[in-house]
Formats: sequence, C-alpha cells, structure tokens
Amino acid sequence: MNKKKILVIDDNKNWLHTIKLLLEREYDLTLLTDGSQAARFLREKPYDLVIIDFSLPESSGLEVLQKLREVKSDVRAIILTSHPDPDRAMSLANRGFDQISKASVNLSTELMDLTRKALEGKKLASENEQSESERNRADNQTTPDSTSETAAEIIGALVIGKATVKLKSNSTDETVVGVEQKIKALFQMAKEENFEEGIESEFSNGLVSIINKYGAQVINILSHLILSKGVNEEIASEALRWLGRLDHSESYYERLWLLEEALINPSARIRDAASVGLATLGDPHATPYLEQAIQKETCAELREDMQQILESLESAR
Repeated sequence: MNKKKILVIDDNKNWLHTIKLLLEREYDLTLLTDGSQAARFLREKPYDLVIIDFSLPESSGLEVLQKLREVKSDVRAIILTSHPDPDRAMSLANRGFDQISKASVNLSTELMDLTRKALEGKKLASENEQSESERNRADNQTTPDSTSETAAEIIGALVIGKATVKLKSNSTDETVVGVEQKIKALFQMAKEENFEEGIESEFSNGLVSIINKYGAQVINILSHLILSKGVNEEIASEALRWLGRLDHSESYYERLWLLEEALINPSARIRDAASVGLATLGDPHATPYLEQAIQKETCAELREDMQQILESLESAR
C-alpha cells in the first residue's frame, strides 16, 4: 500500500526532525526549510497534505500557501504556530486549513490525529467528486447547477475554481465561478472610476453588495484577485480600504486575514491600503502581523505610518 505524501515546511530543522519522528512510519515525507521551493515540489509530486510553519523567514506560511493554491487549488494544509488564535483558526478552516500550536502539551497526539483527519477529509472529497461525476454522466447533466453538495463543502473547504462548489445567498445558489466572474466584472468597470478617500463609489457599493449577498466565502475569491500579480493597484487598494470599513460580522475574520496578508504585498500602495484597513478595523489581533510588516518595510514613510497604527492597536488591548 502506497503511503500518503506530505510536504513539510519549517525553517527550524529541530522541528522538521520532530515531525519526521512522529509521522515517517505512516507517511512519505518531504522536508523543506525554504518555503520558496514548495511550489516547485508540488508541481513535481502529487502531495496529499502540506504541513507548514506560520512564521517563515522570507514570507508567512499563509503567503506560501497562497502560491501553492495557484498550483493546486484544493491543497489541504496544517499550519504550525507558536501563537494560536481560536478566531483565526475558524477563518483558516474556511480555507481548508487547520491550525495547531507548537506549544501544545499534547502536540504529538494532536498532530497525528489532525493529519489523519485532514487526509480522510481529502479522500472523502475525492470520492464524492468521483461519484458525482459518474452520476452526471449517467444523467447527461453537465451544467454546474446540476451538481449536489460536495464533501469539500461539508468540511468547510472552499475549493477555488471548482464549478461543483456553490455559494449560498438569500435568493439563489450560484457557483464559485459565477460569483468570481461578477467580482472580476466589478474590478473591470472600476477602471473607469476616480476614487476619493472615504467617499462611496459604484465600485465600493458593488463590492459591499456582493459580500452582503454571498457572505464570508467571497473573501476567498477576492483574495486571489487582490493578491495576484498584475492586479490594478488602485482598485485593489480601494477594495482593501473598504474591507476595513465594512460592517459585516460574518466575514470579519476573513477580511482581517486578507488585510493582514496584504501587508507584505510587493506593492507599497497595496501595503498602505491594508494598513489603513486594519487601522479602521481596529483589531489588536493584527499587531503581530503589523510588527512583521514593519520589520520588512523598505519605505520609511509607510513604516512610520504602520508604527503609528501598531501603537494605536496596542493601546486598545
């Protein structure tokens, strides 16, 4: 019987050794200390699971996972962190990611159990998709709307780019692809607009309307667009600023995650908008991400602005 393949990424060799001792009997492990190599390995080998440290030297674990999902959209992952956050764990779960604390006294048991559950969830989703495909062929039904709920939805993983996954709204069911097209059309039309700080626009009204209608999972689609190469920086920045202003509790932690991720974007304009969004959101949970961004920030003026926001959030604790 072939062992399940797991890609493990951690810059700390001691942690890699620990994970190897815990999992190598049951699984085929590949150990990496450099997250920049991960995408190449995933292209060359069909890994069933990724275990990754949240804080890597060159980029965050979430940033690496964002790139991995460009290679394999349904990649599942377990994120190791020294600073666990229950609220963020819920947000990660919506993306098919699990979180585990390195400081846990039951780390070995928790990691082995979580690994098994993640792989079982992946197997269930795969079997469900296969049986769904067979039923569709038998019924000669090929449209996305004819598919039933998949296991990926049941376990809370939004599989970007899969037409079988549906988003729920108050009035209708729409596929991820359909909602993604609406968001892209909104971004395209926004190229004709001129934005003013804090002033509503057709773009901001449209963005708020889509999030209110389709809920938190829309942020997953939005993140792929905002964080992708070649995105219009002015429009992406406007979106990030409004994500901080939006009054929508269901998407709160997804919006918080996206703003934190954008703090390390290659574009200074987008980094600035992310910091403004976080300042408006006013959540002290963002302080570790701001601290990391400040350390990496090359623009002195932006670094100073981030520092002021950090101090404001710390005083709100």
